[in-house]
Amino acid sequence: MKRMIGTLLIVGAMGVGMQALADEPSSTSSSSSDATMNTQTMNTHRMMKDCMAKAKASNNGMSEQDMKKSCRDQIKSKVDHPNDTSPTVTPAH
Repeated sequence: MKRMIGTLLIVGAMGVGMQALADEPSSTSSSSSDATMNTQTMNTHRMMKDCMAKAKASNNGMSEQDMKKSCRDQIKSKVDHPNDTSPTVTPAH
């Protein structure tokens, strides 16, 4: 299950990267596309790390597995709707 979620996050990040590449002129080198993909993966990882830190700090009684699931859902939502400025909320269980 963890691998599947991780794979989905990576595939989503690659999809966003591919869309960004499609918008760029064809003279762009492959090294910049690698940097874009690397940056997006690092951003996703950082978002997950920050979300987990906030969830742990709130100490709302959620298990670590539930916190991870909640954070993955929030990150997926941000990737799917990048212009949404509503604050992220960790549900209390």
